[in-house]
Amino acid sequence: EHTLDDQELLTWITKIHTAHPAYGAERVTRELKRQGPEIGRRRVARLMREHGTAGITRRKRRNLTKPDKHAAAAVPDLIRREFTAPMPGLKLIGDISCFPTSEGWLSLATVLDLCSKDLIGYAIAPHMRASLVIDAITAALPLPKTSSVQVTLHGGIRAGHRRSSRISGHRAARSDPDR
Repeated sequence: EHTLDDQELLTWITKIHTAHPAYGAERVTRELKRQGPEIGRRRVARLMREHGTAGITRRKRRNLTKPDKHAAAAVPDLIRREFTAPMPGLKLIGDISCFPTSEGWLSLATVLDLCSKDLIGYAIAPHMRASLVIDAITAALPLPKTSSVQVTLHGGIRAGHRRSSRISGHRAARSDPDR
């Protein structure tokens, strides 16, 4: 049985939320426990939800990659959903992620070897351009002057555009339709 009825508890919640409008159910519960009554977080969350009381969300959701519905059919699956390789260096995959920092957004491009599942190359930059991916691939592959790798980027900042880069012996020549 509850030690406080809902109306009495709602008075405590309103008082705390008025003093700290950014507090959500978890912080309000913590503050209630400091002031005396032992109340569960779910009960506090239910009462806050029923009475339209909510904390302030500080982080905005950023959806950076938006696939182009028309381009998806034209993009071939080069590894054919086979995420293994018989020998190192045969199949490589990569990804780009963005992270918020105190100085702005930071982009990380990674290259993984599907045989060993090891991270073999990465690059970090404050932008998400094709040069970031090229830097990660260059770090992953110390290529001899005679070899080359074909890279196709899908999505990214300008979703739907295909960009190809040919890396030959640590030099990259870009063919970017946006430039």
